[in-house]
Amino acid sequence: SELSGNIPDSFVKLWETLEELWLEENQLSGTLSSSLIRQLQYLKYFDASYNQLSGTIPTEISYMNQLTTLSLEENEFVGVLPTDIGSLAQNLKTLDVSGNYLHGAIPTEIGGMKSLVELNLGRNGFTGTFPRDLLRLTQLEVVVLGDNDLTGTLPSNLVDEDGHGGGGATIETEEESSITNRRTDTNNNKMSDEAAAASWSNWKYLKLLSLSQNKLRGIIPSDLLEGIGPSVTIF
Repeated sequence: SELSGNIPDSFVKLWETLEELWLEENQLSGTLSSSLIRQLQYLKYFDASYNQLSGTIPTEISYMNQLTTLSLEENEFVGVLPTDIGSLAQNLKTLDVSGNYLHGAIPTEIGGMKSLVELNLGRNGFTGTFPRDLLRLTQLEVVVLGDNDLTGTLPSNLVDEDGHGGGGATIETEEESSITNRRTDTNNNKMSDEAAAASWSNWKYLKLLSLSQNKLRGIIPSDLLEGIGPSVTIF
């Protein structure tokens, strides 16, 4: 379809008991208003991807705590991903805000989303280190963090007393890396510092890990390679 213009608040009372809202691949513009979001508290599926929606993601997103899927990719959202996103922790399985202009740190609250299966934060301007809290999630199958501005290295529990990794593959330049039987694309971010101990064993269902558009240095943790299994695609 080719819907255009703002998502109208005037229809909000008609939507109060709505459970699914599919608005993807239109020409919708404007913002997600706080009044609209507050009224969609029964929504379980919200897809507004591939539009021209702009402004910030409202903190009132916390009202939508029945959501299992939130897809806002390929819009023009700016600002930070609000920490209120943590209010969706109980039910959310898919979170996709890729292809926007979001910045700041990735909220640690995402680490409380125990049901999360797919996380796509790629192609934004997120800063800070790799979010260690993600390693607490046990249902993840897809993690896309590529094309941001993250810093630091991937967390490892194999760091020795001298601060060197206890095993793993070494990235020798900003542009090239090697992992036996795996691909790691290491282009445009600034991951350089040793990280504190962490385990990857919770990611037993992982199928895809995207860290592309980074500048990884040092050791790729052995526990990453051992914890996520042989069938995972890394790029």
